[in-house]
Amino acid sequence: RAQQRQKVDERIHFLAHHDPLTQLPNRARFIEALSEALATATATGGRVAVHYIDFDGFKLVNDRLGHEMGDKLLTVLAERLSVFNADQGHIARLGGDEFGIIQIVGDNENEPTELGEQVISLVSKPIEIAGHQLNVGCSIGTALFPEHGQNHDALLACADQAMYRAKAIGSGIHSLFDKNIDHELRRRADVEEDIRQALDEDGLELHFQPEYDAQNGTLLGFEALVRLSRSNGELLAAEEFIPIAKDLGLIEQIDQWVLAESCAFAANWPSNLRLSVNLSPKQFASGRLIQHVANALKASGFPAERLVFEITERLVFDDLKHVHAQLCELKAMGASIAIDDFGAASSSISYLWNFQLDHMKIDQWLIDRIAMNTSASDVTKALIDLTHSLGMKVTAEGVESMRQAEMLKSYGCDAVQGFWLGAPIPMQDVAAHIMTAGRNNQAVDEVHERLEVSTA
Repeated sequence: RAQQRQKVDERIHFLAHHDPLTQLPNRARFIEALSEALATATATGGRVAVHYIDFDGFKLVNDRLGHEMGDKLLTVLAERLSVFNADQGHIARLGGDEFGIIQIVGDNENEPTELGEQVISLVSKPIEIAGHQLNVGCSIGTALFPEHGQNHDALLACADQAMYRAKAIGSGIHSLFDKNIDHELRRRADVEEDIRQALDEDGLELHFQPEYDAQNGTLLGFEALVRLSRSNGELLAAEEFIPIAKDLGLIEQIDQWVLAESCAFAANWPSNLRLSVNLSPKQFASGRLIQHVANALKASGFPAERLVFEITERLVFDDLKHVHAQLCELKAMGASIAIDDFGAASSSISYLWNFQLDHMKIDQWLIDRIAMNTSASDVTKALIDLTHSLGMKVTAEGVESMRQAEMLKSYGCDAVQGFWLGAPIPMQDVAAHIMTAGRNNQAVDEVHERLEVSTA
């Protein structure tokens, strides 16, 4: 009986420290072993590497072939990784398809990278189970003591973050923790959460950038620009969070909000002011763009004739037929279409003609150079002349100096927009801006003076 009790006690002790499926040490035992390794390294001035391993493609095996096949695959992979339990380190199953390795680092600085590459090579070899040939890979993140953390919690967190960065790059990647890069990853995760929260709790804001007549300084209207109000008080411009929103699959929801909110707000403007709204490829691809526009116009009462939709030339190139059909419907409603950032990509004059667009906005890249580069100024003037010959108006965006504005006026440019003339302003400041931009107001006279060609 005493012998039987001893066996039971040994089994309980084993299960407390080991994973029953793979027979490898479990997370609790891994942390114990890591704490012991760190204590030794602290006393001797040694170094320790913690490797966090996640299998790529394991979920697909589980979903297609069942959890029993998944368990068999984990067992085979654990056997392969067990070779690192010898002199090179201590391996454990941390949970699910995640494993960890503790490595005592010697004099060779490349030892952690070399071990990571060995693991990737070993895991990537095909595995045959019950007539199925399975191919999996793995992503590995590595953190070092004492560089990246002083205790097991900090090191595991850093190794985990490095592993997620490796997965973001692609399968079969080993990534060493980097404070600078991982700061950006944490920031991105925070921004992702802020985007979701903003859509639930009205955290998006609209700013409006004024657009002026290049010839006489009259206020023509505003372009609607979305901003993200973060939980930490930071305000992010569209270029900083829209790419993340696209990755999250939330861009259409944001686009729809911008359209509806800006139309509702602009409905209170004087009838001579227009509203410009950017359209994204996702809106065209969704098949719901025309309905969303119709809903926004009906709900707000804003006339379509004062609405300008801005699209990029890349959008036109990518899906010519599909985009053209929807642009025709928007124009049939009464809206105008502007090609944005013209000159930034492989610009083609043919679709300016074929699409019967109303406005062309010259990209800031070109405007930046007109005062310093003769070729840039010649191209800009030629673009303006050509666009006028097609019956279109021209707006120059990104105007940041008096010299640029003067040159654009002399070229016959129709409208100008940029920080020199007016930065994007919050909704609550738009009314005051409109009031001060009255035709006989001193503020608009000053703008007019700025646009006068110098006679000095």
